[in-house]
Amino acid sequence: MMQLTDISQNGSEGVRSRSSKQRSRSRELSRRNRRGILILEVVVACALLATLLVLINQVIVRIHAQARMVDQRIAAQQLLENAMEEIVSREWDDLKTENLEELRVPESVTQKLPDVTMTGTIKEYLEPVQAKKITLQLSWVQGHGRQIRPVNLTTWVYKRPEVEP
Repeated sequence: MMQLTDISQNGSEGVRSRSSKQRSRSRELSRRNRRGILILEVVVACALLATLLVLINQVIVRIHAQARMVDQRIAAQQLLENAMEEIVSREWDDLKTENLEELRVPESVTQKLPDVTMTGTIKEYLEPVQAKKITLQLSWVQGHGRQIRPVNLTTWVYKRPEVEP
């Protein structure tokens, strides 16, 4: 009976060894498949990361362009305010459109605003009260020849009544 037991044990060991070989082979195949899946996952993750980086870069470029446009509009507004203050401080008889040609754009502003032009008009109104409407306009060209919406500033100056002594 001993021999039968040995044979049956040897036989079951053979069966066990075959099934363990099959298991190890299936594990090896699943590892290979898993490696292939891992590589595919890494490639997909890299593609998604690259797409995300491109989108973030585009957003940053647009934010930078918007910030530059805001800086330009602020510089234009400040220039017009300074010019208007200078004009309004003149005597009533010196408020003429011809005198607006004396106004110049400073070099610091021309660096920020390419191809900048400042124009202005003064219109005199006699009724209901004597007044002059002063309008200044500043326009410039953006990078690729694109005309930017001009900045306008308008004010009214009223003639002071003459005081009799």
